[in-house]
Amino acid sequence: MGQGILVRSFVVPSALVSLALLAPVVEARIGIPKKVKDAVGKSAEQKATPQAPEEPVVFDEVILELNDERIGNVLAACARVAKVSAARPPLVERSDKVGVDRQKLLDKHEEKIREERNKRSEVDMCRSEGYNAARDRKMQEYSQRALSDPALLERYKNVALQYNAAAASGDTVAIQKAQEAMHAEILPSKEDSAKVVQQCGPMPPLSAEEKRLDALDKELASLHEQIRAVDEKIAAEQASSKTGFNREQWGMAVERIQMYLSAKRSKPKDAPRGFTDEEIVAMEKRLEELKSAACW
Repeated sequence: MGQGILVRSFVVPSALVSLALLAPVVEARIGIPKKVKDAVGKSAEQKATPQAPEEPVVFDEVILELNDERIGNVLAACARVAKVSAARPPLVERSDKVGVDRQKLLDKHEEKIREERNKRSEVDMCRSEGYNAARDRKMQEYSQRALSDPALLERYKNVALQYNAAAASGDTVAIQKAQEAMHAEILPSKEDSAKVVQQCGPMPPLSAEEKRLDALDKELASLHEQIRAVDEKIAAEQASSKTGFNREQWGMAVERIQMYLSAKRSKPKDAPRGFTDEEIVAMEKRLEELKSAACW
């Protein structure tokens, strides 16, 4: 009896083991559709890691709620900006062209222009050193004379008094004369200057290429200033009492509107996130106006 029981007790487990071993073979032969496997796996993954609920929008001193009034202000500002910014593209186009002309000039004559400017710089440095040496010598001579020439000290004191009186009365002509009298004793004379120029040689004149480069640089600077002025007007229209936004608030409002429009354009369409129900209603109301606005 005991042996029979033992035999029966082993029969059932061995059958189960055989089925377990055969199961993969059956699956491999029949084949489970891949999309079914993926769906099951995705479902299990979603259950394992559920998506966190979207955080509510928090408004502060920079992020303002885009209600109907504010969206209307943004659209009105965009219309004003479009008028102001109309002057910008021609300025930018002209600036780009001048920049290209300038680069072409440098590509062709840069070495020559550099050499000419170096020569001019050398002459300028020579003259500067000569004038400084002449001034130091005059100051030394004045110091020595002042110790032994009371008349010189008295004359200089009178000139200083004249200068102070002229400055107090606002007499610019008298101020100029007093300054010239004061400088006559300590600054290089015309003869000193002529000697320095003779020693250093004449200043090389500007070449045609240098004149052209200077003209292009001046035009570029003027164009950049005009573009900057237009940009300031645009910024003033965007952030002003008319819109109810400061610059940071305007930038954030535009960014959020762009996010909303981007979600609306996406395929497949994305539900706009990061907006209150009131904001969505307000933007849907003016959606076509927002799409055609010139601010983005």
